Amino acid sequence: MTALALMVAVLVILVVALATELRANVGFTRAILMSLMSFAPILINIVKQWTLLELVIGVIGRLESFNKAVRTENGNSVTQQLPEDWP
Repeated sequence: MTALALMVAVLVILVVALATELRANVGFTRAILMSLMSFAPILINIVKQWTLLELVIGVIGRLESFNKAVRTENGNSVTQQLPEDWP
């Protein structure tokens, strides 16, 4: 996740460089910087949720293939008679 934070830091540096070079309004520059600083945790959360979604989709696919590959068991062969002295 440090790569995402590094990408946001580069964006912040670019905004500061452009704001100082173009002599932009301080209020707009501050708003953009605050938006970019809050963008990093949002971006990290999006990546985490995306990887979790891919994991869940993979699990569902494996369960479906397992369900197709395994045949159902006959209930009579599984049942055993209990001994008479069983509690």
